[in-house]
Amino acid sequence: MLSSFFEGFGMVLLEAMYFGVPVISFDIPTLVEVLEGGKCGILVRSFDEEELAEAMLKVLSGEVDTSYIVEKAKSRALEFTPETPCKKLFELYNKRV
Repeated sequence: MLSSFFEGFGMVLLEAMYFGVPVISFDIPTLVEVLEGGKCGILVRSFDEEELAEAMLKVLSGEVDTSYIVEKAKSRALEFTPETPCKKLFELYNKRV
């Protein structure tokens, strides 16, 4: 659960995603992008503590099947490894040369 009202870039979010922990977060722009609009985690309205608590209870009780989200999240987290942007930059340079 990431309850930040502002987040430049949540490394803890990526770590949780990589290790298969279901992520619940407020719908702040940076995290919406990382979580692909909710495909890789559960997004709740910003500043809505009740909705956040409800989402947490649903995950803990098993009411929400998180297996798909967790699988998608791990794949998404791998896009943020140091090697990925380096590889993309190298490919871009090769296209230009």
